[in-house]
Amino acid sequence: MRRLVVTTPELVPLELRVAGVGERGLAWLLDEALLLVATAVLGAVALLIAAATLGLALLPAIAAVIVLRFALDLAYRAWAETRWRGQTWGKRLMGLRTVQDNAAPLHAWQAVLRNVLRAVDALPAGSLVGGLLIVLDPLGRRAGDHLAGTVVVREVRHAPPRALRVLAGEQGSVQ
Repeated sequence: MRRLVVTTPELVPLELRVAGVGERGLAWLLDEALLLVATAVLGAVALLIAAATLGLALLPAIAAVIVLRFALDLAYRAWAETRWRGQTWGKRLMGLRTVQDNAAPLHAWQAVLRNVLRAVDALPAGSLVGGLLIVLDPLGRRAGDHLAGTVVVREVRHAPPRALRVLAGEQGSVQ
C-alpha cells in the first residue's frame, strides 16, 4: 500500500494512503456513467436538429456533440473537484479525494490543469498511458497529476471518540 507522508508546519507527520489504479478506475467509471447520460441528451438534441433540417445538419451536429462532450467532461470534473474539495461524484462514492502533493486542498487552477491533461492520459486508447503511470509512479500520479502537483488519496473516516458516542446516547460506557 503506497502512502504519502508530509510534515505540517507544526512538524506533525501526516500520512495519507494513495489511491490505487483500481479505485481510481471505478471512480472514473462512475463519473463516465454520469457523463454518458449527459452525452445521450446532447446526442438526442443533435438528432432533433438533424431531423429538422432534413439531415443537412447531421455531420455538424455530430461534430458539435463530440466537441461538447469533451468540454462537458473537462467542465464537470474541474468544477466538481473545485466545488467538492477534490472530489467528483465518482470519487465521492469511492471515498477518494484529490489533494496537492503537500496534502493541502486542491486549487481551481490545479483541477483544470489536471483534467485538461486527461486527454494525454487517455492515449492511445482506454486510458492506457494514465493507468500505466498510476501503476508505475510511487504516488500513483498520472500526467495531469504530475503537472498540477496533485495526488489522489483515500479518505480515512474515523469513528467519533467513545466518550462522544456515549454522550450521544449510544450503548456502552466510557472506559
